Amino acid sequence: MIDNNESISLKTFPHPSLRKKALPFEDFSAVELIVENMLSIMYENSGIGLAANQVGLLKRIFVMDLSEHKTNPRVIINPEIIQLSDKKQTLDEGCLSLPGLWHKVTRPSSVILRYLDIKQKVQEEEFLGLASTCVQHEIDHLDAILFPDRLLPIKQVGVWKKYIASIKKTSNT
Repeated sequence: MIDNNESISLKTFPHPSLRKKALPFEDFSAVELIVENMLSIMYENSGIGLAANQVGLLKRIFVMDLSEHKTNPRVIINPEIIQLSDKKQTLDEGCLSLPGLWHKVTRPSSVILRYLDIKQKVQEEEFLGLASTCVQHEIDHLDAILFPDRLLPIKQVGVWKKYIASIKKTSNT
């Protein structure tokens, strides 16, 4: 299930899995282990969400936990957006796969999602505010979209230049 026999570990840009669309999650035999590993990586890196692409697994699953003390993990499998609100919100977004990069991104303020939970039960739920942004951000990952791709083209150029410069600076130290 992992690309190129890699282990489940955090992948950072420009890792190829970040630009490949995830396939439906169908083999639930190892779902608990996958989720445990993904949650561990997310918590270790102080994240609020983590998509399978970010750990080299090209399957449609992500985890998230917006609780203050990281005690309410959520597992979203094969998500399908049912409805996006017309109302928009702009929040600062960052990404564990783009360390140190933050930018304001405008997205719908609510989303209704249909998905499978870890017990393979179909759920339909509305996510609001930060949860809506997190869900949309993680689904974007599953669709091979990174948050800078959501910016106006003129802003994208500047953000990518800044990020690439930071990578080069880090690799030269």
